[in-house]
Amino acid sequence: MPTRRYRKVPWLPLVAGGATLILALSAAWLVIERLFFLHSDHELVRRLTVLHGVVSGAALLAWGALFVLRDRRRQEANLEAIVAERTRQLAAQERRFEDVVESACEAVVLGDGQARITYFNRTAERMFGWSRDDVLGRHASLLMAEAHRGRADRIVTHYAETGEVLDGATPVDLEGVRKDGTTFPIQVTRSVFTRDGAPEFMGVIRDMTAHRQLATRMREMDRMIAVGTLAAGVGHEINNPLAYIVANLDFVDGEFDTVAAVLAARGPADPLVPRIAQARQALADLGQGVDRVRAVVRDLRTLSQADGERREPIRVERALEAALHMASVEIRHRARLVQELGATPPVVADESRLGQVFLNLLVNAAHAIPEGRADANEIRVRTFVDGGRVAVEVTDSGAGIAPEHRARIFDPFFTTKPVGQGTGLGLAISRGIVHGLGGEIQLDSQVGRGTTFRVLLPAATGGAAVEAAPAPAPPAPVRRGARILVVDDDALVCAALRRILGADHDVDVCLCARQALSRLANGAFYDVVLCDVMMPVMSGKDFHAEVAHAFPALARRMVFVTGGAFTPEARGFLDAIPNRRLDKPFDPDTVRAAVEATLAQHAAS
Repeated sequence: MPTRRYRKVPWLPLVAGGATLILALSAAWLVIERLFFLHSDHELVRRLTVLHGVVSGAALLAWGALFVLRDRRRQEANLEAIVAERTRQLAAQERRFEDVVESACEAVVLGDGQARITYFNRTAERMFGWSRDDVLGRHASLLMAEAHRGRADRIVTHYAETGEVLDGATPVDLEGVRKDGTTFPIQVTRSVFTRDGAPEFMGVIRDMTAHRQLATRMREMDRMIAVGTLAAGVGHEINNPLAYIVANLDFVDGEFDTVAAVLAARGPADPLVPRIAQARQALADLGQGVDRVRAVVRDLRTLSQADGERREPIRVERALEAALHMASVEIRHRARLVQELGATPPVVADESRLGQVFLNLLVNAAHAIPEGRADANEIRVRTFVDGGRVAVEVTDSGAGIAPEHRARIFDPFFTTKPVGQGTGLGLAISRGIVHGLGGEIQLDSQVGRGTTFRVLLPAATGGAAVEAAPAPAPPAPVRRGARILVVDDDALVCAALRRILGADHDVDVCLCARQALSRLANGAFYDVVLCDVMMPVMSGKDFHAEVAHAFPALARRMVFVTGGAFTPEARGFLDAIPNRRLDKPFDPDTVRAAVEATLAQHAAS
């Protein structure tokens, strides 16, 4: 036991008290002596003096002992109070520490030098399914999957041999096992401390199930983003061949007109007449197929745009039509599609974002219905006006959504689809888009009868109107003999444009923007320049900047041809300049009209 330490005796009060006592005794003795022993003999006086000294000394000693004893008792009382307060504080700190550990988000498990569990907090109980009483004293391998069961013994052995904790403070990913035998990913951080001379090991354990699911879904999101970017790029690459296919189809169709006129002069009995008619029908069928491919590419480009929102008054039917085209493959093998599209006012929105919402709802509706019984199931799409708001409903005849799932259906990463079929982000993103437009998305579902998602959007106000396609201008007199430069890295696109314009104009072709700049620098003059946007060596944007610097008048007479500006930089460039633009695949009449309009504008300036 440690020796008690007392504070020093307060000498000043002790001496002062003793002096006071002596003075009092001396005064009392003088009074007694004068009253009773004034005329006594010397022997008696001497004896009385000795007695006085003895009595004074004894009184002084008694006073000192009493003073010291009282002071010691006061010190002991104070010390006991201090010890009691410190004990109370330590107990409170211990309870506070225990409360902190018990309420920690991670499981905290302590083990002794034989890897036997000595402490198990409440989070550990919830995480592993064991109660504290069930695991205390049992080996820590109880909590580890089969592949990691020997790890606890290795940690103890390693510490005994080296005095260091295996893996130190580095978190280690392992597989834990619950009481019911199910395994789950955990991350363990270990440390060691000494208590009563014996080592005790502490493991802080985190359940990594949600983290692993999040990582998986983030990888899926990355794939989705990559697919979107790839889709935009694929659309651009498809539009290039589509451009010259459409142009060449039109050229062939014109040639058939010439052949048909020659055959008509020969009479209907000519054996080539029916064959020409069949060929023209095949050509028309080919044109319909090209139109379908063009529609798919257009919808793909609309739904894969990744730049910032560009809100403007639009008709919801346009975005819905694009989504229906994209979802048709998912729908046709599962259900009949019924459309009830009523008249609705425009809404202010970004068409691609709104199309993303509708595509999400349509795909979810299709996935709610198993494949193989399309005639027995139905997906119904309605547009109507509801209380001044534009409503779009998507209803399926699928299994419905369970009541316990409805409250979480819009939560990020929540999905009832099988693993690999959904990310759990579609509805959360859709609700965010709709709320950002000032609208709401409603859910109505009955188990066994189907589900309805209803999107409500505020109608456009303040005189906003949908931008209508410009009315076709009366055909201007064709100016022939203009010099036109075509700049495109695709030789077949260049050939198609030369074929379209060559009958009326003098057309030069450059497969590289640098070659075109060199030609301009050498004095070549052109009335109009048709230029592609996305080119490998020098882009249309960079070419325009060089022309604007050296030939500013010609820069205003440039017409940009694009198969889909799928990068934000290219889209921003096209939005920023006033030049005319031709979207691939283009038809010959549109190309001729753009050139004639540019020539007319140049002539008027």
